[in-house]
Formats: sequence, C-alpha cells, structure tokens
Amino acid sequence: MSLINQMLKDLDARRAAGSERSELPGEVRFLPAERRSSWRLLAAGAAALVAATAAALWWLRPPQPAPVAPGPQAAARLPADTAVAKPPAAAAPERKPPVGPQAESAPAIPAAPAATERSGTQTQSAAVSAAKPTAVKRAAKAAVEPVAAKSATPVIVGARPAPPTAAGKQAATETMRETVAEGTAEEPPPRIEKRVREATAHERAENHLHRGLGLLNQGRVGEAMAGLRVALHEEPGHTRARLALSGILIEGRKLAEARELLGEGLALDAAQPALALPMARIQAELGDLPGAERTLAAAAAGASAEQNGFHAGVLQRLARHEEAIGAYREALRLAPGAGVWWMGLAISLEAAGQPAQAREAYARAKSSGSLSPELAGFVDAKLRALK
Repeated sequence: MSLINQMLKDLDARRAAGSERSELPGEVRFLPAERRSSWRLLAAGAAALVAATAAALWWLRPPQPAPVAPGPQAAARLPADTAVAKPPAAAAPERKPPVGPQAESAPAIPAAPAATERSGTQTQSAAVSAAKPTAVKRAAKAAVEPVAAKSATPVIVGARPAPPTAAGKQAATETMRETVAEGTAEEPPPRIEKRVREATAHERAENHLHRGLGLLNQGRVGEAMAGLRVALHEEPGHTRARLALSGILIEGRKLAEARELLGEGLALDAAQPALALPMARIQAELGDLPGAERTLAAAAAGASAEQNGFHAGVLQRLARHEEAIGAYREALRLAPGAGVWWMGLAISLEAAGQPAQAREAYARAKSSGSLSPELAGFVDAKLRALK
C-alpha cells in the first residue's frame, strides 16, 4: 500500500495527465494525500514510540542479582522444618511466526475496490493496534527470559527470624529490667567483712626487737631492755633479741645474769655458735674453763675462725695441747693472717715437743705484723731461744 500511495503522490505532484492516470488499474483509486498520509504517519509514529519505550525499559531495567546457594555448612544448619523452594519451571517459549526477509520483501498486494477501501483502512488500523501489544510482549519476554534462565539453579532458602521491631525491642528491654530488678530484690545485700590478720609470734618479736634497738640508740637503756625481754617472751628462740639483751648485761658487768640468759638459749639449741662464744667467754672469765670448753665443743660444727681460735686457747690453758694444735690450725685455715693464733700454735707445738715446727710458727707470727709490741717482744725471745 505504501508503494501505491507513493506513486499516486508523484502523479499528483506532477499533475499527471489522464493518459498517465489511465495506465493505472481500474481498481486503484486516487485518494486525497493529506488525509491518508497524516493518519498513516500518526500510526507509524505511535508504533515506533511503543517499540522504543519497550526497548528502553528492557535496557534500563535494574540488574537482577543472581541467587547464590549457601554452602554445605549453611545448608546443614537449616532446621528440619525449613521449606526448600523449588526452582520455577521455565516458561515455554511462545511460538511466533518467523519474520524474515521474505516477509519484509513480499510484493505489495493491489488495493481493493472503492467499496472495500474503508474496510482496508480499518484493517490496517487494527494491524497497527495489534502490533503494539506484540512488541510489548516481545520486550517483556526478552526481559523475563534471562531471569528465568538464572533462576534455573535450585536455591535453598533458609528460615531467618524477622528483625525485631522497635516495640519488640522496648518490650525485651522492659522484661530484662524487671528480671534484673527482681534478682536484685531477692539477693541479700553483700556483706563486707574486714578481717585484720593477726601478727605471728615471730613478727611481734621482730617489732619489739626493732623498738628496743631504737630506744637503745637513744640512750634509753632501761626501756630498751624491757622491750627486748618482751621480744623473748613472744619468741624464746629469737637469737638476735637474746644476743642484744646479753650484750647490754655484759657491758653493764652483769655477767651472772648474762650467763643465765645465754644458758636459756643454749638449752633450746646447744649447737648455736652465736650464743656459744659469748657464753664461753663469760664462763672462762668466771674461771669455768671446763664449762667453756664444753660449750664450745657442743657448737664446734660450723664454728667461725674466732670461735675455733678461742676454743684452742681454752684447750691450751687446760694443757690439752694436741687438741689445741688442731683447733689453732682450723682457725688459721679460715684466717691465715692472724699473728696471735700463729703464736698460740707455736706455744702448743713447743709444749708438745716439736721445736722446729714451733720456731717456724713463731716466725710466721712475727711476719704477720699484727702483734702488739709486747707480744712481738715475746716472739723474738722465743726465736732466739730456739736457735
């Protein structure tokens, strides 16, 4: 029809003669160009607009995210009553008559006679109207087909709890507050009991000892002695407190009282060198050499150089020179520079009938340089006598 109309337009534009018009078939009638062309243009424009709108909607549609099936662990965590969504069945493609180049290039059919002109116009309008939903269906089908192809993969839908609403959150908060309030009301208030740890006997004795020594440094001897006695009352085996108190007594020349105090400590433990030496000194000064020797012998294990030297002197005064030689040698092993003990060893060696060794011991005593002038003169006299 468009080709015939175009020919009619050309003839009319050139004001074709009757001979030219007579060449046309009798069934072809020249119609007014303006009314026919205006209607056809509107119909074609509407169809093009519908097709363009459908194509634009298809291209501009938001991309559909591909559903991702959860991993095996997520599927395993689904509850037993969780429904599994089945993939939607792929819609059967609608079969359309093929529109190919043959259909487009088909020759134009001559127009109907004048009696059927109006019906042909109505038929063309109906065809244009039918083309609109067909184009829309094709665009919708093109948009649905990718989604249907993507949804062919089975998707496991897990049952998720709906997010709590504001009212639900407020109700849960109120319930929690009521629960906390009830628990707080039921529980009795906490009781804080402050227990002061009692000091042990050793700690109390230490405190009295430090207090007594502080008083002694201030010259308050009587108060210091009273504090030291309290310390010994708290802990009788406190050696430092007993030594401090006995030292005050010895300095005050209260030897008998000091001996009794030290004896009480040795009665608790006789093998205490710290108490044995001052006790032996008091005994020796009071003339009790056998008692002093017994006191020192009981604490000989682990004795110091001073205690061994004093023990050797007591043995020498008791004329037990062989034992004295051993005690002197033990003292010199711990303190080899003590000239007095070299001199005492030389005296016991000379008394034991060993003059050569005695002379050597006298020489070591002189060379030590620690002798007083009186003792140095005595050693020189012995060296001259043993030539």
